[in-house]
Amino acid sequence: VISDRSLFIVQAGICALRGKILVSGDGWGEDMLLSNNILRGRHNARALSYLTVLQLHVQDVVQVVQNYHDARAKLRWAQVQIAIMRGVQKIAEVTRDLEKRGVLSHELSAEHRLDFYVDILHGRYNSKSFEE
Repeated sequence: VISDRSLFIVQAGICALRGKILVSGDGWGEDMLLSNNILRGRHNARALSYLTVLQLHVQDVVQVVQNYHDARAKLRWAQVQIAIMRGVQKIAEVTRDLEKRGVLSHELSAEHRLDFYVDILHGRYNSKSFEE
């Protein structure tokens, strides 16, 4: 099951995603709210049986919440929470990998470290940036 910026909910059947089994009522793709491609997951679910899913694309969500201020505020809060969690995970992943390979110095100034983090979140660095 592949689609960019969509939320999926299993209606019937069984699928696997990142080593987890998903059944009726389970879902994935909540990161569809994020506009930053670097922070969105790129994992595809695999049907393990006949599978029926409900799909909600981000454009549909935006269209619906335009008329509902409370829903818009809740959606924005969810977006912020997901972005913070994914941003911290991405920075930790890239930093850990580069430090392990001896590419990144622990001696970065606060300003340089902040610039480095911004570069990671803009996709200018990743764990494969310095392939040997």
